[in-house]
Amino acid sequence: MAIVQCRECAQGVSSFAPFCPRCGVPNPGGHGRHTERVEVVDVDMKIGTMMVFMVKWAIAAIPAVMLIAVLWAIGAGVLASLVAGG
Repeated sequence: MAIVQCRECAQGVSSFAPFCPRCGVPNPGGHGRHTERVEVVDVDMKIGTMMVFMVKWAIAAIPAVMLIAVLWAIGAGVLASLVAGG
């Protein structure tokens, strides 16, 4: 833990303080939980870059689909054994 200057009022404050005791700005030392929101309005990409992005996204989704299929198969097997009385 170090004493740093608040980014708004320049008062000395702990680097892990959740807010500045003088001006009230959140996260004055820049550490810990980031509380500012970011809004993405528009993404300007060339078509080739967008296609590469979409292919990478599709490849990254394959393990998730496989996991869902395995869990579904296990659940169906358990349900089938309960219905069959076993």
